[in-house]
Amino acid sequence: MVRAASVSALVTYAGLTAMAPAAHAATVTSNMGVTLTLSSSCVINSVANLDFGTNIDLAANISTTANLVVTFSNGTPYTVELDAGGGSGATTATRVMTSGANTLTYSIYKEALHTNVFGTGATDRISATGNASAQTFTAYGLVPTQTTPATGTYTDTVTATVTY
Repeated sequence: MVRAASVSALVTYAGLTAMAPAAHAATVTSNMGVTLTLSSSCVINSVANLDFGTNIDLAANISTTANLVVTFSNGTPYTVELDAGGGSGATTATRVMTSGANTLTYSIYKEALHTNVFGTGATDRISATGNASAQTFTAYGLVPTQTTPATGTYTDTVTATVTY
């Protein structure tokens, strides 16, 4: 009997081995496209008001500053311009604030020495290249000595234009 049990075990083992699938390996590949488009962009983060404060006369120059903060895409060339404002007869070299029918003149410059007007056109605008970080440009305002007009609050609106 020992023999029959051995034959039965051998037949069972042989049957299981015959039913096992054959080892088979295969590899299939395909390509996946990868795309990222970075476009030129600009964000004007902030534009501060140019506030000359409160004064009693214009017997001396009055100066102040205001910042324009912008963010441009890295490598994007751009220009920043300030128009002449809304005062009647204003130019970028001599802007005009008004209070009713009264006016006073002022200018905005690109530097603290008040020599280069911050305005429009090739020589008066600021040109640079973006670096993907916020960049600050300072507008240097100057009310020159002039005959003091009537008391009041004098205002103007200057438009900043960014081209990229």
